[in-house]
Amino acid sequence: MGPSARFRIACVVGAAATAALTSCGERPLPATYVGDAAVASVADQLRDEGRVAYYLGQEADGNALTHLARVTENGPEFQFWASYGTCRHEDDGCAEPVTTNTTDWRPDVTGVWCRRLEPQLGVPAGEIMGELTLFTERLQVSVVHLGDREGEGGGEGVEHAIALLTTLRPVGGTQAVTSLPPPDAEVAAWVDGLCGTAPGQVVDHPMEDVGEAPDDTHVPDFTVPRLGGGELAWADYREAPVVIAVGGLEQVMGALRRLAPIIADSPSDVALLGLVAELDEPKGMPRPVTELEREAGPLPAPVGHAGVLIPAIWFMDGAANLGSVPDAMDSGLIAFVDPSGRVVDYAPMGASDRALRELADDLG
Repeated sequence: MGPSARFRIACVVGAAATAALTSCGERPLPATYVGDAAVASVADQLRDEGRVAYYLGQEADGNALTHLARVTENGPEFQFWASYGTCRHEDDGCAEPVTTNTTDWRPDVTGVWCRRLEPQLGVPAGEIMGELTLFTERLQVSVVHLGDREGEGGGEGVEHAIALLTTLRPVGGTQAVTSLPPPDAEVAAWVDGLCGTAPGQVVDHPMEDVGEAPDDTHVPDFTVPRLGGGELAWADYREAPVVIAVGGLEQVMGALRRLAPIIADSPSDVALLGLVAELDEPKGMPRPVTELEREAGPLPAPVGHAGVLIPAIWFMDGAANLGSVPDAMDSGLIAFVDPSGRVVDYAPMGASDRALRELADDLG
């Protein structure tokens, strides 16, 4: 993965331990409190699931709670997001002044650094890639203050975020917590390895230490909501050649309309799919599938919605790495996958019909 591609992914989907609710677009959120009814609705959903998530109440450092959501659409794990204030436009995008998130503990973090902190609220804490993260039970709770990134007050560490912990509480709770439940033994031991054991210790986990390089040629399993209802699961297309258009809704629909007659005339028994990923949507706030369905109109092939962008980013990063479609993040792409699940080639959305027909025929 090249540095530019890695930056774009971090901006869009967040690294495993550095997921902040940011938007790479230019659409600020309203700076008004979302309202008690919205908070109660999310709290009820969490309660029904037997889940707990944490936020900072109605206000954080003078910023109103502007958004909160239990992310369920294609979430690979438990995710809750909350943001405070109107996003600020900077050279590298748009970020809300304060964000919090609660996610399932994820032990597969690589390519990050962590600075061990003094315990916070009675549980292990670390500054992971510049973000305050606490570990409780089998959860990660992160609090991000834009001041820590902008260099206010010296810009060292996560002191702004730590100061906000005095108002941390469960969603639906009226009182701030004075302590969190301790992490289980497996999580506590893992934190020691990730961040070190002594406050102030910094541990770097470069990608070179991962061991065997990950397979970036075979499409990983994914399941996403399908336009028209149900799910689109990659596992359903194993052992068959697949042509899949990946990009924004307009890009994907245009490609599928071109590809449908080409695939129909191909001597190869090829499946045609679409995967919609809207990279300009705020993270954690994908558009409803029903809205995409209305805009798409008739579907010439099964189309999935990568509300959580990871499946689409995999294709886009692979195309950029090979140099086949270096601007795939902006232009979208068409991937040609053989029956083993290996991407044989990528083509830009603007490839000629002849080129697309030859690539599809070769899959057989």
